[in-house]
Amino acid sequence: MYDGQIIDLEHRALGLVGDRKHCGHFCLQFCSALSIRYFFTTRMDYGEYEEGQQEGIKRIPLNRSVAEREGLLLILCRPHASRKEYDRLLHCQGFEWGEDYIDSLWVVQYFREKYRTALTEKKIWIFGAGNAGKRFREKYKDSYSIQGFLSNFHEERECMGLPVMRPGDMERGEDTYIVICSGAGEEISGQLRKMGLTAAEYGFPDTMPRKLFIGVGTCQVTNTVRILRKNVSFACLYEACSYIDSIYDACSETDNRRLRSYGRFCDVVFYNVACAETMDVRNYGPLINRYYTKAHRIFQPFYCFRGQLPQATAGENRYELESGWIWVRGDREVNEMIEKGCSEREILDRVSGENYWPEAEILAHFKRELRKTAVWDRFASFPIEPFIRQNCHKIQVFIDGTHFGFQLHLYLADKIAESLGTEPVGDPEVVSAIEGEQHSVMPMYPCVRRALGMENPEGSKFWNMETGSTEILGFEEHMKRYIQYVINVRNIYGESGTHFLF
Repeated sequence: MYDGQIIDLEHRALGLVGDRKHCGHFCLQFCSALSIRYFFTTRMDYGEYEEGQQEGIKRIPLNRSVAEREGLLLILCRPHASRKEYDRLLHCQGFEWGEDYIDSLWVVQYFREKYRTALTEKKIWIFGAGNAGKRFREKYKDSYSIQGFLSNFHEERECMGLPVMRPGDMERGEDTYIVICSGAGEEISGQLRKMGLTAAEYGFPDTMPRKLFIGVGTCQVTNTVRILRKNVSFACLYEACSYIDSIYDACSETDNRRLRSYGRFCDVVFYNVACAETMDVRNYGPLINRYYTKAHRIFQPFYCFRGQLPQATAGENRYELESGWIWVRGDREVNEMIEKGCSEREILDRVSGENYWPEAEILAHFKRELRKTAVWDRFASFPIEPFIRQNCHKIQVFIDGTHFGFQLHLYLADKIAESLGTEPVGDPEVVSAIEGEQHSVMPMYPCVRRALGMENPEGSKFWNMETGSTEILGFEEHMKRYIQYVINVRNIYGESGTHFLF
């Protein structure tokens, strides 16, 4: 059983597999430091290898026997967020993560760890005085000692108040490091290698030392990490990745292996812990204690909140038929009315009434939910009960019983950024983009809105799977769609014999 052992990287022959663009970029960065023998191709790859990237490297279809015969360690060159399709392929071919292959991100973090302290003490030169070089200088001017720019164009002499020099004129020493910020990365990398430079002396912006931030847990954690990635101030200092573990998509064994191994690099870990009423949600405390010994820890429980929703009645939102069919997260009221044979019109007339539930009952339940959340906050690095209390009259804080609205995710992401010494998201365009990604809000009954003093919105966002687009729907139309959704789910799960649906 793999148990997070140290992976021998620098003394192994390597084969690259994955996206061709990423394979090529990885080769540019690390070919002088690592022994890369093969590009393994699959039918899932896209893009083309640039000329010069295949010199001395064989390109063949993915082949398990070749990897075994030559003792190769494979490097999966894919963005971390899109790793799973290749994980499945490699698993079916008999490759296991940590033994037969690792991620390009693992390699990047390995070298970031190796050079992190050294680069803060070096004199940095930016190769490329164009827009990419200027962006790098602006982004990292407070993090590194940037001396100036390098360029092959003789007419360039000054950029952003710094000198522009020809590569051959730069005074090289053990304290210099070059960052390639140019679309001509292939040519420049080759030029630097001919000058005798190695991976310890030059690199690219995406491999510059950044701390590693890992989120692990349910969507309440991973969606917050997704917003953190959009924070420019945070992204300057941190590489962020996440591992989702939910009742729908439990971590695969491959990701479990990753979780143990990445602990050696992790600087900050954000994770779920267990607390009252959440026994079905995994507690990552023991794993973090064992493998993430140097990481700063940020944690939260798995929150449920039913104070603003169609489930806004006392008791657990658990709908169970005599047949044993159970639905934990859906609208219990709609389920019960469908079970009794009510028509769509009858359901709409009932739930649309402002007195469907008594106001006193709604308010009493809302206060109970707030008190319960305040207790769960004891298990959290950042409490959310104050946010709910301050915003519940303006927004739908949870979009169903367990999923945060984007505002709560943004609040937590900004709290985490602040605690790590970086700025909040801030940019209105980024915030607008985050809001635009949220859809399919569960309809909120008019009686709940009235009792809580909430404004009636013009509509709520609904994801139309047939057209692949977001629609703005009024309450009645949204409720019709939701009723049909419940009927479809009941039919599918009833016919398939499945008795448990979250």
